[in-house]
Amino acid sequence: MGECAGVQDVFAHPQNMASMMGSSPPNKAAGAFHSVSGINDYCRLRYLRMMQRYWEIPGLAEEKQLGESKKLEAEVDAMIHRWMLKPLAMLTPSLSRVFLIELRTTALERCARAALAAQRYRLARGKWPGGWGELVPGYLEGEPIDPFTGKALMMKVADGVLTVYSVGDDLTDNGGARVNGKGQMYEAGTDVVFEIGR
Repeated sequence: MGECAGVQDVFAHPQNMASMMGSSPPNKAAGAFHSVSGINDYCRLRYLRMMQRYWEIPGLAEEKQLGESKKLEAEVDAMIHRWMLKPLAMLTPSLSRVFLIELRTTALERCARAALAAQRYRLARGKWPGGWGELVPGYLEGEPIDPFTGKALMMKVADGVLTVYSVGDDLTDNGGARVNGKGQMYEAGTDVVFEIGR
C-alpha cells in the first residue's frame, strides 16, 4: 500500500514526470506532453487497475496464481516500448517473483510436513508408506497438495531415503532433482525437494 501511495503522489505532481522520463530530447518532450495532455490521469487510472488485478491474484486457486502474475507482468513489460505508457511501466512493480517465492515456500513447508508424517509412520510400522493413502487420516488430514499444480505432492523412496517433492514452477516432474545439470537450484529441470532418512 505504501508503494501504491508513493506512485499516486508521482502521478499527482505531473511536473515531475518529465524528469522521470529522462534527459534525452525525445523523453523530455514526452514528459512535458504527459504533464499537460491528460495522459498522466489515464496512466494513473491504468496503474490502479493493474494493481487491483495484482491484489485479486491471492484469491485465485494456488496453481493459477503464478500464471496470472506472469501474464500481468508481460502486459507491463510490453508498455515500456510505448512512450505514452512508459511511466506506467516504470512505476508498476514486478510482483510475479513475489508469488513464485510464496508458492515455493508453501511447497517446501508441505513437503516437510508430509515427510515428517511419513517418518512417524516408518517409526511405528518399520517401513516407509507406499502412498499418501496409508498416511490419511492417521498421520495426515488429507493428501498434501502441490501449490503449483493443485495435485498431490510426489513421493518416492530410494536407497532408504524418502523424497517428497513439488514439481515447481516449470510444472515438470524431474524425479525429485534438487539441482539441474548446471548445478542450479529452483531453476528449470529442478523440483522443490525435502528428503529424510539419510
